[in-house]
Amino acid sequence: MKKGFMKFTKLLVLAAMIISDLMTPISVLANEISDRDLVKGDVGINNKVSNNGDSVTVSKGSLTTDGDVLVTKTVSKTATDGEYEIKFRIEGKDVKETTTSTKPIYAVVVFDRSGSMERVKCRLFSGCKEVKFSSAVDGARVFARTLINRFSNANLSLVAFDDVVEVLTNPNGDGFINGNFDSVRFGSPDGVTNLTGALNKARDLLDAKTGDYTKYVVVISDGAPTDSDGYATASAAKEAIAAAKLLKDENVNIFSIGYETDRTTSNTLRSISSGNGYYADADPETVAAKFSEITSNITSSTFAGTEAVLKDNIGDGFTVVPNDKISVDADGNVTANVGNITEGGTEISFTVKIKQDEVDGWKNVNEGFSLSYKDSNDEEASLDYSSSEDQPQVYWERNTYSYTINYYRDSIEENNLLGSNNSNSAYKDVTITLSDSEKNAYLAAAGEGYEFNSEKSDSSLTISIDSSKNIINVVYTKKKLTYKVVYLFENNGSYTEISSVPSINGISATYGDNVNALTYNNITIPDGYTFNENMTKGNNNGIYSITDNDTVIRLYYDKIDVKYNVVYKFQNVDKTGYEDRPDLVNNIFNITTKYGTTISVNDYLISPTGFVLNREMTYGDNNGKYVITDDNETIYIYYDRSNYKFNVNYHFNGEFDTTYNYSQDAIYGATEYAKNYTLDKVNNEHLTNKINNDNKNYFLDPDNNNGEIVIGDNEDNNILNVYYISTEFIPTDDGVIESITKNNNIREVISSSDKVTYTIKYNFNGKIENIKAGDKVVFTITDTLPGSINTERSNLNGGSYNSDTNTNTNTITWVIEETVNEFTRLYEVNNKEINITYSVLYNDYISNNGEVITNNVTGNTSVVRDNDIVIATDGVSDSSDVKVNIKGSVIATYKDTEGNILTSNYTNNGLAGSEYTTPQKEIFGYTFKEVNGDDKEGIYVENKELVVNYVYTKNDGNTEEVEVLKTGPEAITDINGKVNYTISGSATVRDYVGDIKVTIKDMLPYAIDEDSSIIPNACTYDGNKTITCVKEYKNVVSDDYTDGIFKVDTSFNLQLVFKGINSDTIVNKAQVVIDLDGNKTPSDETEVVTNVEKGNLVVKHISGNTVLEVEDTKSNYGGASYSTSHKAFYGYTLDTSNLPSNANGSYIANSTITVVYNYIKNDGNIKENTVSKIQNNTINSIDSEFNYVLSYTGKINEYVGEVTLELIDTLPYNVEIISMDNRCTLNGKTIVCRETYNITEDANTISESFDIKLKYLNITGAEVTNNVKSKLYYGNKNVDAEDSVTDAIPYGSVIATYKDTEGNTLTSNYTNNGLAGSEYTTPQKEIFGYTFKEVNGDDKEGIYVENKELVVNYVYTKNDGNIEEFDVKKEGSNIVESINGVFNYTITASTVITDYVGDATLIVTDILPYAIDKDNSTYDNRCTYNEEDNTITCKVVYTDITEDDYIDGVYSINEEFNLDLVFVSVDSDKVVNKVIASIVLDNNKESDEDEKVTEVLKGTVIATYKDTDGNVLSNDVTTTGLVGSEYKTSSKDFFGYSLKEVKGSEVGTYTEDTIYVDYIYVKTIGEGDIEPPQTGVEGTNLYDYLLLIGMLVISLKGYKKLKRSL
Repeated sequence: MKKGFMKFTKLLVLAAMIISDLMTPISVLANEISDRDLVKGDVGINNKVSNNGDSVTVSKGSLTTDGDVLVTKTVSKTATDGEYEIKFRIEGKDVKETTTSTKPIYAVVVFDRSGSMERVKCRLFSGCKEVKFSSAVDGARVFARTLINRFSNANLSLVAFDDVVEVLTNPNGDGFINGNFDSVRFGSPDGVTNLTGALNKARDLLDAKTGDYTKYVVVISDGAPTDSDGYATASAAKEAIAAAKLLKDENVNIFSIGYETDRTTSNTLRSISSGNGYYADADPETVAAKFSEITSNITSSTFAGTEAVLKDNIGDGFTVVPNDKISVDADGNVTANVGNITEGGTEISFTVKIKQDEVDGWKNVNEGFSLSYKDSNDEEASLDYSSSEDQPQVYWERNTYSYTINYYRDSIEENNLLGSNNSNSAYKDVTITLSDSEKNAYLAAAGEGYEFNSEKSDSSLTISIDSSKNIINVVYTKKKLTYKVVYLFENNGSYTEISSVPSINGISATYGDNVNALTYNNITIPDGYTFNENMTKGNNNGIYSITDNDTVIRLYYDKIDVKYNVVYKFQNVDKTGYEDRPDLVNNIFNITTKYGTTISVNDYLISPTGFVLNREMTYGDNNGKYVITDDNETIYIYYDRSNYKFNVNYHFNGEFDTTYNYSQDAIYGATEYAKNYTLDKVNNEHLTNKINNDNKNYFLDPDNNNGEIVIGDNEDNNILNVYYISTEFIPTDDGVIESITKNNNIREVISSSDKVTYTIKYNFNGKIENIKAGDKVVFTITDTLPGSINTERSNLNGGSYNSDTNTNTNTITWVIEETVNEFTRLYEVNNKEINITYSVLYNDYISNNGEVITNNVTGNTSVVRDNDIVIATDGVSDSSDVKVNIKGSVIATYKDTEGNILTSNYTNNGLAGSEYTTPQKEIFGYTFKEVNGDDKEGIYVENKELVVNYVYTKNDGNTEEVEVLKTGPEAITDINGKVNYTISGSATVRDYVGDIKVTIKDMLPYAIDEDSSIIPNACTYDGNKTITCVKEYKNVVSDDYTDGIFKVDTSFNLQLVFKGINSDTIVNKAQVVIDLDGNKTPSDETEVVTNVEKGNLVVKHISGNTVLEVEDTKSNYGGASYSTSHKAFYGYTLDTSNLPSNANGSYIANSTITVVYNYIKNDGNIKENTVSKIQNNTINSIDSEFNYVLSYTGKINEYVGEVTLELIDTLPYNVEIISMDNRCTLNGKTIVCRETYNITEDANTISESFDIKLKYLNITGAEVTNNVKSKLYYGNKNVDAEDSVTDAIPYGSVIATYKDTEGNTLTSNYTNNGLAGSEYTTPQKEIFGYTFKEVNGDDKEGIYVENKELVVNYVYTKNDGNIEEFDVKKEGSNIVESINGVFNYTITASTVITDYVGDATLIVTDILPYAIDKDNSTYDNRCTYNEEDNTITCKVVYTDITEDDYIDGVYSINEEFNLDLVFVSVDSDKVVNKVIASIVLDNNKESDEDEKVTEVLKGTVIATYKDTDGNVLSNDVTTTGLVGSEYKTSSKDFFGYSLKEVKGSEVGTYTEDTIYVDYIYVKTIGEGDIEPPQTGVEGTNLYDYLLLIGMLVISLKGYKKLKRSL
């Protein structure tokens, strides 16, 4: 029991280990899941709301053991609807070293507690909290915990600084603790940045520790060091750097963290640190990670990962809001560089927006994320949260937008509006297409005779977010109808159309029009017809009211009567002519029929004894058909006298050729010989085809072609026979007539000099039938090589080598021949064996290096006659493989131009002759120069090491995007005041290491007052209008680059007081220069323009609202004096009672002073007033331009002042303005032109014209009349005048034709006309059996052209037709009693054809399992039997199918074929007969198949073996076979017995009843003899039993072994 329990326990442990290895740490952090009702915008997971819809968190990984990594991802709502924050936290468990022999550690954390360390962050749902100072505190505590956990002998001190410096740990002792900072109170941020004092305090604490210790200082600060007054000065920074130097001189390592610092502060903190690798930038999200990195540097432990990159696959329903911490690829996925994976962790946040108009329901925010990094062993590693795992989700409801449907009568105008439907809405970008019910919603309101107009109505609407634009307009217009005129002609008692008089389709009409049918009897009546007016008029007197589309008007025409004769002619006795034979038949005269009736001679044929119809003379060129169009037309029928024929049948290898026989007329009693009618004499082509089709070498049988016959009156007996035979192979009993094998002596080639030896063995064993004298039996062996060979160094053992460069084939051939000297019926070849051994040296192993080369050999036997192969075996083949494996190697080095090694070498090896490539590496700060030594890309050389040398040069660096920006005030009001400027310089530096110097020059327009101006310390003034500012970046290295870029950015503030300003603007220019170790790049100059503001003076002279004159504005700086005076104006008098009070005064800056003098205006009167209108253009369509000139003439006396002329042009239609005098305006159908004139004593006449070019819209009449009216306003008076002009519009027409691709007319043309320039439309007609293809000629829809007939050609293609429901069925006998019985089959084929005219062919092919007995088989007379492939093919052709042959739109085919077949040599009890049927329509074909299985009954034969006493000597032998097939039994030999007799037939045929054959034996030895034991088990069964027992023994042993292992 204990052992069993232990085994079970071991299995459980093993299963647990396997499961543990397969499981990856996966977790979905605790989310509060709810089933509450969904709200748009909810956040959740697994289609459930999480944390009340505010957030959801998932994670991947763990922090259980060293090197573990954990990624936590949180998706949260933001304050903006549809936007969500994604926050990742990446943290790891550092890998610690195992050594414990370290010196005691003393570390002082110098912690900035100044006021700038405080920053509050607020969120909509979670409130406000301080993040900056608290994050730094958390980071310091992480640092302390990590260091203490790793080193038990570590001692820590915390020094905080603001205005004062304070030791927070063990303040009453030595300041150090052997513990963490978790219980230490850091205080709160306030005050200035006294960094120097804090560093001095750290040095004091460490100086007190005089033992063999390792000492560190860790500084975190966010601002530049300040002096005692709280100012960040250069001297304060220098003091802090000096204090740090004292520490470093005492072998103290200083780490510094720049906490959200600018460039200046970070440079100071970088200088304080112990150099590269001892400084880091941080923010609240990364500060803990930076502290952890310092811990790792102190303890020599390694991070859980480095070079970490996070990739987040954003869901397809969201877009990313970019920020500077992430990059977004073309697919919208996010990548972020994490860097080191620390215990402090790193946070990365960004925002995504949901696609509000696309998403519905729950949508995955992401489709998995991955973190790739290098683990502590510097090996590639990754953490993948796959897309198949639970993803954060957002529930969204897609926005909808309303749209309106407006319904109009006649046109889209407000007064035609019938109603609207505005209760609809849909998604953005959805295309709205109206349903029929929506289209016809207001059709009844439009009135009788109206219909939906698809051309004037909107076809669809794509929904936009602006609902005011989501409008669909529906227009109803009066119905436009068409009718059709059909001409019907009498034909066999009914009336049908004829092609020479096509119907007229698509005639335009308006609802309710009345049309008189008799007006269309204007055709040329075809010969043989007369118009039937009564039938045409019918009951409505020929008047048709058009109320529906496609109304048909029918006109009827009758045929006239004509007569014809039939005359018989018989060949005379000497065959020299033809004569009447009234003794045989009488001629027929004056037979009456309808005009155009087709009479067939077949209706008048007879069968006179001794005569045969002369079809050629009787049928002539018209196939025996006569169209009767004239009275007394005569039809002649001719008969010739008879002859007798004989037939020649041809036999091939004993089989009668049913495909051809030769027949010829002969005289009765003549003797004909078979040798005179061999195929080479009567049809050599058939003999050739027979040889080719059967692939046989037929020739005349030398012994069996001496037959002859005498011609008799029974043609069935007039037969000659000709016999052909062919040379054939007869295989052995096992069916194998030949074989071949090939081997080689080597399996791998390792050198180009290796030879390969091959051995070939070919064997032939068979017989050849019918060989002619002189034939040769040829044995051919051909070896196909994989390449060319060196013939001098190869041993081919008598073979013939052939190399063909054109086909790139190489072969060796061996040929052995035997000649036959006389005709032989049976030629025997027994075990002919050919053995060949040879060796080859291939010329080219290298091109096949690394591959297997294959050598193929073929062998066959043939019979050659007169140098032609008449028969050959199929041939046999074999192959032999050899592998090629020849190698070489390559090495690449990387050095500068001085030969110094820049990076590690690259090595590789490969197959000789194969390609190699060496990498050209990218080395920061260097540029590849050249390659020497061997080629960098090439071919491996056999057993040789190639050396490639890459050489690099140091880079000068690249400066890009150099820009200078200067800002200043737009204007100043005090030329003695300060002007404030800001100058900024920026650039992008790439591929450079070293110092960077930035110089900005400010080029001033005036000298400055140095005492009153303020400039920064980094700037100097040269006393000559130039200020120069300089900033330097020292020792820039690759670590300073971000994404391959070093960003230069600096600015300076200037406050300047200029001296001697003497212009209206101050123009100040600036330029920046970037210097990379002498490689200088300047920017373009920039400038700032500042205006010096002034005051203005304006003097005006007016009369009421009329300005007589405004004097030029005068400007001056504020405070200057001015004076003004009045002027004299013709027609005006100065108003002395209203003089200006400010005629004299002083200028005011930024103000305008206006002085106004008032005058009184005089009256006047008019003497002339006329208006006219002229149209100057030729009008050729409704779209023509109308070029109008409006002219006016007027004269005013005794008036001075403003006069207004107004011309009012009243238009007959709405218009589109092409061009118009800019003094004119259009309002609806009215153009108003206005102009104002200043009338003086010398200028009192008005002569004015206005040019207007326009197009009228929707002209409906043939004339256009335009009226103009003038009004002249002056003072308080006005006068009128009028004129008009009229223009005429011409007409155009259109005709549409309908033809097939060959140009044949399919139906009548369509015609119409209209005003030139108006729209026309032609109908595309439906023509049965044809499909519209294209339109050529003029456009099918377009514009009428003046006095021109447009021709539109509709082209149609003939349809292929559709074959549907095609089905073939085969029914027949289920059981046949014998192999010689009749197999009855019925084959039915049916289908439906649509959309097709022309011929159709049904082909049914019955694929027989055996040949048939033609004499005893019968089948449908539409079927033929093919002996060569044992098929019966039935064919039916349906000619000239037309639309009239269709019933309810379909043409149906149903056919049945009956077959009664007797098969030859049936050898199976299941006879499977397959049928394949096809229906063919020109270019269309469909097929179907079926099969019938018939069972053939079996019979049984039982042979028994007994002695004379009835004792059984052996088991019965039972055989079965098909009824009708042969059986055979045999006797057996028994020890001590001899056969006495046989009861029953040993040989016979199977029957339905069981047949018994009894073999009776008699004893031949004494009774004491022992009979062989009857075991009842045959040898083969005994072997099976022994094998089974062996398998059981082996299984038992295996079971015991397995049991011991458990």
